[in-house]
Amino acid sequence: MSAAVARSQPAVEPRSEEGPIAILGAGLSGLSLANALLDAGVSQPIVLVDRRRTWERDRTWCTWLTGPLRFAPLASQSWWAWRTRWREQDVVARPARHPYIHLDARVVYEAALDRLAEAPNVEVLTGCTVLGVDPSGEHPKVRTAGATFEADHVFDAMGARSPLVRSRPAGEVELVQRFLGWEVEVDRPVFDPSIMTLMDFRAGDEGGVCFMYVLPFSPTRALVEHTTIGIGGPPTAERRMTLEAELGERWRARQWRVLREERGLIPMTTYPFATHRGPRVHAVGAAAGAIRPSSGYAFTRIQRHVSRIAEAFAAGRPLPRSVGPARFRLLDKIFLTALHSRRHASEEMFVSLARTVPADAMARFMTDVSSTRDEAQILSALPKRHMISAALVTATASPSRSAR
Repeated sequence: MSAAVARSQPAVEPRSEEGPIAILGAGLSGLSLANALLDAGVSQPIVLVDRRRTWERDRTWCTWLTGPLRFAPLASQSWWAWRTRWREQDVVARPARHPYIHLDARVVYEAALDRLAEAPNVEVLTGCTVLGVDPSGEHPKVRTAGATFEADHVFDAMGARSPLVRSRPAGEVELVQRFLGWEVEVDRPVFDPSIMTLMDFRAGDEGGVCFMYVLPFSPTRALVEHTTIGIGGPPTAERRMTLEAELGERWRARQWRVLREERGLIPMTTYPFATHRGPRVHAVGAAAGAIRPSSGYAFTRIQRHVSRIAEAFAAGRPLPRSVGPARFRLLDKIFLTALHSRRHASEEMFVSLARTVPADAMARFMTDVSSTRDEAQILSALPKRHMISAALVTATASPSRSAR
């Protein structure tokens, strides 16, 4: 029986009498933090609390490999070329150093859970819903549907919609990246597994940013996603119709079988999520703002953030109060403001980046390790008039309150 299923029986309270490190949420962020703490040599009791009972293949994670990365050896596919399509243009990027990699969520979950199962100081409480956290007193109290317990430190890893995240103030840019994807097996070889499609704008939508995203695993199998960025988006039925049209008309498949469907929404917001909620209450992952506002990517940023937390915790140093470098927060805010103000023509911004910026520089920028030269190339590729206008709007906007 897999580790993902072996934890299907819920516990009601931590077994240790010591004050544990409580990690609320055992998705990617929570599991990654627990593994990072073990990597750093933390022997204190660790309790993960999650409402799920099993860990399924519920999503796909992709990123650029720009350095050592937890779980990277589990990547099931990598690509050394990616394309951006718009009107009659087909721009292909070929990095020399940094491939684009794909990770299957179930494989990552099982590897993370297997590691935790071997650690005597770790417990995973399943079927357990978090109701709230009381940060007052010497130790915060975690209240769940089954029990209340004290913790030495609490980490909120329940995502951007965590019940512990404050309501966002007015005045922030609030866009959402919504997607619906099919992993399909088609009747004849139509995909080129050596190159993935990062953005294909030919299935455009007059209402905003709309593109197809294609990860080809073999000549006959691929993940094909319909993605939109905006305030709203088309209904699920319409997205499925678009996928059918793409497979039949664009890819010339005659028949196909849908192996699985995945869907989701990714917040793209200028809201500054708080990484600290009190002396002993913290946040990781999307609840801490680990989703890159300008792109929706989070995997690499999460791994680096939890590693920094674990190293600081093990050394007795103050925990980091930011997820990424401050300059990226400013650049992302300006880009997102520009994207929000000119949604009907924003495809040109993405195409200009693909056409002008070297592939490795783009990979480094997307994973927070870019140099000033890389960033200068990014900025020079964007329409100056619109970016200056967005920068002026950003500079004059009232700063949001943050517990950061």
